[in-house]
Amino acid sequence: MHSGTGLGPGTTTLLLLPIIFCTAASCQDPDGAPGPAATAGTGPLITRVTPALVPTTGGTPIAIAGQGFPPDATVLVAGQAAGRVLVLSPTLIEAEAPPRPGQIGAADVEVRGPGGAADRRGDLLRYYYGEVRIFPAQWDPKLGIHVT
Repeated sequence: MHSGTGLGPGTTTLLLLPIIFCTAASCQDPDGAPGPAATAGTGPLITRVTPALVPTTGGTPIAIAGQGFPPDATVLVAGQAAGRVLVLSPTLIEAEAPPRPGQIGAADVEVRGPGGAADRRGDLLRYYYGEVRIFPAQWDPKLGIHVT
């Protein structure tokens, strides 16, 4: 018989620890309050882009979340200036994704401040084919096949 703890053999003990989410620049607890390592940054920090998928045709509104966004920030997507950039707060920017005809996959998102401070993330936004054209096949009697 096991005595002293009230737990017998095969009993699992659950240890609950506080959770703190950290990036290279700051930390916060699950309620969004600054954690012990939070400090005022020296420039923009991008943490999220929504939606994460946009068509290659461009023009899709995107929201960029983070911190330290100056009122006159500029936004580049895949090296191109984003359209209709609107800095709503130091933590949120709205913009339009520029077109990338024929270029699918990951795209860098960069927020630049006036003093040259910038943050760039290549893991938060991807392009997909926004337009696919299918032409009806026509019979080519010389080749003996359907061609488009």
